[in-house]
Formats: sequence, structure tokens, C-alpha cells
Amino acid sequence: MNLPLRLEGQVSPDGLRRLSVAMAEAMDGADISLKARYRVELIVEEILTNLVKYTDAADARVEVLLEQQGDDLAVSIFDSGAPFDPQDVESPERPTRAEDIAPGGLGLDFVRKSAERLDYTQAPDGRNCLRAVVAG
Repeated sequence: MNLPLRLEGQVSPDGLRRLSVAMAEAMDGADISLKARYRVELIVEEILTNLVKYTDAADARVEVLLEQQGDDLAVSIFDSGAPFDPQDVESPERPTRAEDIAPGGLGLDFVRKSAERLDYTQAPDGRNCLRAVVAG
């Protein structure tokens, strides 16, 4: 895989599938540990799923940039939706009993736990930028 890898798509269920498939294909055969690959894929899928759920604009676009940083991988996700810093959302309380587990609501927690570092900024062009660094 040649890095950096830059992918763009529409914020829609179909756009999400296309970006996920393109990223997986690009990482096939790359010198990336399975653990790092899983974490990058989880981060991208969770953030893109949230964009599809919560972005209202029908023409909204997203850009995913995957870069090597020494032994680590950095994934940056740019979108033009409303400003949203996932670090401002508190981690939900985890149920202690299996029967109390409800679907949903843990995606951002998974993202935080999968990344060594997570930063939110607004890019110079006004887009949101969420950057996650994953240990290689």
C-alpha cells in the first residue's frame, strides 16, 4: 500500500460502504499489523456511521486520509457537517449485567479506546477534522 492514502466519498450508506471497501482493499497486503488494521477500520466505520446518522445535508462529503507516522498509523477524517468534538462526549456507563446491554451508544467509546491519540480541529477550510493515531 502506498501511503498517504486519500479517499473521498458521499456521506450516505452507499458512500460509507464504498469508502470502507476501498480502504480495506488498499490495506490488503500492506505491512500493517492486523491489530492496527482492525483499529483503523473500526475508527473509520464508527465515525462514518455517525456522520451518516447525524449529517443532514444530502450533498455532504467526507475525506479519509491514512498516513504512516513512524511505526504508527494516523487516520484523519474530514467532513463539512456541524462542528462536533467527540472528546466532549462523556463515556457511557457500562452495564454490569449482560441483560442490561442495549445496542448503540458505545461507538465513540470504541474510537477513543482504539486510538493512542485522538484530536479534533477545524481545518483551515472550515471542515471538521478528527485525527486518530493507532499504534502500528
